[in-house]
Amino acid sequence: MEWFSGNIPQAIQLAKERGSIFLVYVTGEDEDTKGMDKMWEDAEVSQMCKRDATVAIKIQGNSESCTFFSQIYPVVIIPSAYFIGNNGTPLEVIGGKVDADSFRQKVQNVLERNKSNEASPAQSSQQQHMSSAASSSAASQLPGTSAASSSRSDVAMAATSEEEEPQKKKSKPELDDRVERARELLEKKKALKAQEEFEKERLKEVERRKTGQSVQQLKQFQQEREILEVKEQLKKEKEEERKAREHIKLEIARDRAERNAKYQTEKSQKTEQQEAARKAKLVEQQRAAAEAGARRSETARIQFRLPDGSSVSNQFPSSERLQAAYEFVVQRMDCDVTLSTAYPRRTFTQSDMDATFVDLQLAPTAVLIVVPASGSLGNSSGGGGGGLLSLLFAPFMVIWNLIMSFFAPSPALTQNSNSSAGSSSSTSAAGGDRERQSATKRSRQEGNIRRMRNPDDDDDENATWNGNSTQQM
Repeated sequence: MEWFSGNIPQAIQLAKERGSIFLVYVTGEDEDTKGMDKMWEDAEVSQMCKRDATVAIKIQGNSESCTFFSQIYPVVIIPSAYFIGNNGTPLEVIGGKVDADSFRQKVQNVLERNKSNEASPAQSSQQQHMSSAASSSAASQLPGTSAASSSRSDVAMAATSEEEEPQKKKSKPELDDRVERARELLEKKKALKAQEEFEKERLKEVERRKTGQSVQQLKQFQQEREILEVKEQLKKEKEEERKAREHIKLEIARDRAERNAKYQTEKSQKTEQQEAARKAKLVEQQRAAAEAGARRSETARIQFRLPDGSSVSNQFPSSERLQAAYEFVVQRMDCDVTLSTAYPRRTFTQSDMDATFVDLQLAPTAVLIVVPASGSLGNSSGGGGGGLLSLLFAPFMVIWNLIMSFFAPSPALTQNSNSSAGSSSSTSAAGGDRERQSATKRSRQEGNIRRMRNPDDDDDENATWNGNSTQQM
């Protein structure tokens, strides 16, 4: 296939000069373009589109030439071929993917249609030429008529040459008449030609205006189509944006629901764990309290407040009788004593000795105040000289007992709770002697103090014995 190497205006001018079809082939870079390129290179198609039949030009779809061409002839599809006649009207448009037989048939139909269109104007122009020749045949009897069409001098020369022919016998007036007729014919011919030129220019102007209007309408149509496409694109983008927002909202709601479910699950698990831990702790506390209560209920820890201000502690079975505590104190004091509690105010009598610590509400812990009985004080006071000596050594013995209480363990702490009844037999001799000495010294001291009071005082007055207050007066 022979393609024109110039630009589109040059190709249009050449097609008008030849009276050929103006063929514009818009190409691309896809597979359909490659298929149509093979069809154009076909020998049969090249033969049909020979040089005198078409003026073919190939342009790229993304080039400026295609942009200029699409302003007049819209390019809808690539590849495409436009067959344009001499009057600028598209005769055929082949676009897209077509088979070879259909392509050749379309090209052949376009060429045949163009030939038939060219034959009709040729016959009309031939008839017009024959009529114009017949109209000028009346003046063709004058020799040199064609030369007289240029100027008046040419007419005179034609008339002179006519006189030189064999008809020289004609008169001069007849020659003037012929010249006048020839002049009139020339004027008429000039007027007709001027009218034809004017009509031709008018038709060109009308065609130009129509073309301009068509181009303007085409541009307006393209603008409207572009505006419509922009509106559709904006509408599509808005719809896509709306869908995207809906999708994002759904994702946010889903994530929020998942987080809420996860939070509720974790919260319930944490609550269950805390509740289980609390229950386990409560059970452990209850178990520990039960064990402690059991231990406390099994043992009664009694603290004895002695008359000299010191205290002695010992543990007894809760089921043991108060008699065991009494015997423990008597063994320590080596004298008869009375046991009582400060709060609530209560003094235990001989009838309470058979009651257990639990019955007397002395378990698990209790404080008993030890007060020497009235009769034991008189029995222990004998010998005036010994009493005076004991009175002199009493302060030193008290200090000595206090120091020994820090370094030597108390027998009450090492004594077994089950051996409270026989505690006198298990006490060491040294300890027993020291206790008896201290008890004797206290008795003598107490005896000395007794001389300063009425021995007939009752128990309420004995509560302040030895200056140690055992109750709030």
